Amino acid sequence: DCKTDRERSELEQIKHKNCSVPYCGPWQRQGDEYWYRWSLYIPEGHQNIFRTKLAYGQFHQFRIKPMGGCPPAFMFQEYGGGYWLNIQPTILGYDDNYRLLEVDKFVGKWNDIVVHARWSGGNDGWFSVWVNGDPKVDYHGKTMACQGVASSNIDVYFKYGVYRSFMSRSSKSKTVTTIAYYDGVVRSKSRDGMFDPLPE
Repeated sequence: DCKTDRERSELEQIKHKNCSVPYCGPWQRQGDEYWYRWSLYIPEGHQNIFRTKLAYGQFHQFRIKPMGGCPPAFMFQEYGGGYWLNIQPTILGYDDNYRLLEVDKFVGKWNDIVVHARWSGGNDGWFSVWVNGDPKVDYHGKTMACQGVASSNIDVYFKYGVYRSFMSRSSKSKTVTTIAYYDGVVRSKSRDGMFDPLPE
């Protein structure tokens, strides 16, 4: 990534045991419906390095046939401050952004994120987001897309951690370390427990 003006420390959704190729994983396919949950903490003293792009999670895509990468569908980013959902141009043809948390609520506090998604290349998809139990986004429409690829040939998978891209846009990116803590990362077929407080 350093050669392409990027840095990352991310974990991604696991594949099946003994899986030697990406598309045999328990990733999301056309028509799948899932709930997702994670808790995120950005420590006090955090420095925003915008205009370097800083993402803390993404629903990425993978082309099965022919095998290869596709752009992300949804990203959770910082921009000029706070926590935002970005619906990527691959889905809508343009960027659409929703502020999930203001700066003063994003840094120095644990925040619980819940997503309910139906993965579809048609208009019967949805992507809803709650933050600390409050509804923030209720998007309906296409939730997966890769130019020139049928939705039946796309996998979607979740990645989380720190992803910094376009490092050269900010001189701070050379000296500032970005730290994020995660807890309670879950995918489920059921809403049950998604909004329960995490154990102390």
